[in-house]
Amino acid sequence: MTASEAGVRQREAASVPGNESCFHCDEAIPSGISLHVRIDDHERAMCCAGCQAVAEAIVDHGLTAYYAHRDGAAIKPDQLVPEELAKLAVYDEDEVQQRFMQADAAETSAASLVLDGITCAACAWLLESRLNKVPGVARFEVNYSTRQAALEWQPGRVALSDVLAEILRLGYKAFPFDATKRQALLVKERKYYLRRLGVAALCSMQVMMIAFALYFSESADLEPKYERLLQWLGLVLALPVMGFSAQPFYVGAWRALKQWHVNMDLSVTLGIVLAFAGSMWAVTSGGGPVYFDSVTMFVALLLGSRYLELTARSHATTHIDHLARIVPTAATRILAGAGAGFETVAVTRLKPHDLVLVKPGETVPVDGLVRDGESSVDESILTGESTPIRKGPGQRVISGSTNVDSPLQIEVTTVGEGSFLMQVMQLIERAQARKPVLTELTQRISGWFIGLVIVLAAITALYYLRHDPALWLPATIAVLVVSCPCALAIATPTALTAASSSFMRQGVALIHPNALEALATADEFVFDKTGTLTTGRLALSAVAPLGGRARDAVLRIAAALEAHSEHPVARAILAAATPAPAGEVRNFPGEGLAGSVEGTEYLLGSAGFIRARHPATAAELERLGGATDEKTAFLATAGGELCAAFEFSDQLRPGAVETIAHLRAAGCGITILSGDHARAVASVAGQLGVDAAHGGLTPPEKLAAVTALQAAGRRVVAVGDGVNDAPILAQADVSFALNEAADHAKLNADIVILREGLDAVRHAHRIALLTRAVVRQNIAWSIAYNVLALPLALAGYITPWIGALGMSLSSLLVIANAARIYRVR
Repeated sequence: MTASEAGVRQREAASVPGNESCFHCDEAIPSGISLHVRIDDHERAMCCAGCQAVAEAIVDHGLTAYYAHRDGAAIKPDQLVPEELAKLAVYDEDEVQQRFMQADAAETSAASLVLDGITCAACAWLLESRLNKVPGVARFEVNYSTRQAALEWQPGRVALSDVLAEILRLGYKAFPFDATKRQALLVKERKYYLRRLGVAALCSMQVMMIAFALYFSESADLEPKYERLLQWLGLVLALPVMGFSAQPFYVGAWRALKQWHVNMDLSVTLGIVLAFAGSMWAVTSGGGPVYFDSVTMFVALLLGSRYLELTARSHATTHIDHLARIVPTAATRILAGAGAGFETVAVTRLKPHDLVLVKPGETVPVDGLVRDGESSVDESILTGESTPIRKGPGQRVISGSTNVDSPLQIEVTTVGEGSFLMQVMQLIERAQARKPVLTELTQRISGWFIGLVIVLAAITALYYLRHDPALWLPATIAVLVVSCPCALAIATPTALTAASSSFMRQGVALIHPNALEALATADEFVFDKTGTLTTGRLALSAVAPLGGRARDAVLRIAAALEAHSEHPVARAILAAATPAPAGEVRNFPGEGLAGSVEGTEYLLGSAGFIRARHPATAAELERLGGATDEKTAFLATAGGELCAAFEFSDQLRPGAVETIAHLRAAGCGITILSGDHARAVASVAGQLGVDAAHGGLTPPEKLAAVTALQAAGRRVVAVGDGVNDAPILAQADVSFALNEAADHAKLNADIVILREGLDAVRHAHRIALLTRAVVRQNIAWSIAYNVLALPLALAGYITPWIGALGMSLSSLLVIANAARIYRVR
């Protein structure tokens, strides 16, 4: 029996139940692994996803005879690149995974990956199609614009290192998201392309000067020997471009061919190799046209467009990546006890109620409350608020902001995953993990279009070889290079990346990219009142002294009692007056206060609180409006004499007036749906000039109102902040939640506002309108260009150099058009 026969027998035994060895590599199959590949009508067991992938590739390529004729077990996939795979194993360690992994469910984990080696939309499609077939991978989605992938997997079925190894086998590299690594990768990639662009541009200029002389060789009576010399010189100058500058296209094309796939690099490689080979044949054989000028110019222009695309991508991700790098790794903790001193500790070791010292110029490492000191704090990187905010004792500061003026002692309230900065980062990761429907469609079309171009190029070559041999080479090259769908593939991603970056600069986190299109087409905006159109914080708006008393006197008495309360009314009164001394203050929750001020007993509270103790005041209270207005408080003596009435109002949120005016000017309808009483809602509606305002609504009634608007054909945007707003946020076509909103509201929102002002809604609407226009313009231009250019190239009216110029300029135009979104303010 031959060695190959023995090998086949041995591998036949691997398919028999009870024999736990891999048919591909002959190693033992770990317990719990059930992977199989159908080879020659038999189900063969595999030990890992890597062996399964290799075996499937062998079967797909019709090479199953390999298993019958090999002399021994196949080399395991991980033995092909042992050093690289060994490095990946570190990502399976719990301590390492804690830094980037998110637990989505009991058996599923999620992580964001940075990808290296992606050159076009077809690369993204290849990775998605292969990785989503790996057992244990629940979801793998690539964001071509940011070169990130959203991965969800089941650790019990597949290790993260195995997923990363599978990506490596496809010819790409991946690692868990790290802002520093991504920026370093972008810098490395830009240098990679810049060096090749420099060589291509330099050689292209020289070749173009030679080509200029050759173009006029007949009219200038150029001697044949000098013409041949110039052609040889063009060949020499084109060699560095073909051997060095065009390298990225060869790598991408080979990677696609290994997977029996087509991408943009394949069509580019076919075009330049065909042009160079035909030109070299013409030079060495002594006859025929040369296209060294077209080859070098095409490579230079395409490298230039890729370099500009990289620059635009780097610009778009810089703001986002900066967020991940701004929090320091160490903090100055104040030790307990008088004069105990300070110690430097890792931020991860801080706990709630610890005190930290933040000096001027330092970044606030945690969310907390100022306990000592007063300073200005710059929150612009997080909220878009350009002016530093004054902070003093009792006020909240957020991680990632910068202390400007003076030292602050901050009590830690939240650190780690629950901090404001980490919540923003999680919102961004959720946004980048989602891919708009339009992007998926254009990427899918791009993949098919590349295949169509290659087929048309082959048909063109065959046609002209039979009917006009002199045109077969230039016409075929022109078809390959003129209709590359690069512009179509990047039309949507470049615009959406620019929009996301502009959103962040305005203090807005875009969670669902599809919301941009819906926001641009919305024609009805529904606002909650309390905490959305208003700040949700009461302010003293009017004081009405009674019985000839002075305004300041009654304010001091009221402040004396409210100093013993944490109610919003108390904060409003204390902000307007200095309290007098008070004694024996008693708090009646939900009603009011009673106590002694300067020897006199007073009552302070709602109309019901006063009336219950002194029924004779009912008529006067009703006259003063206390019977219907919940935002009026009264001061009375213990004997029942009314001393003053205090009116409170919920202040409009900054930017509310401008936002409503902008939306109305844009032709959008405005509706206020609130659970607050009708009088308060009508007051806010009057200040904003809104006619459709409804108060006293329960969450189901709010939901019914939004559903009715949609049934009438309105495209609804909902803006809210509370748990009671969650139903309408989920129902609306697009939803905004304020950052201080309840978690449930933010989970149901498409867009989260990170700053205090409501003008973020106005900015988001303007960005959405411009983004929709840019995407439509980019797609229209890309389609129109290809529809026009391809027939002309097929007919032989476009020369290779014009095709190269047209293709590159079409991509540059798309990138330049998307850059307009960055300038939105």
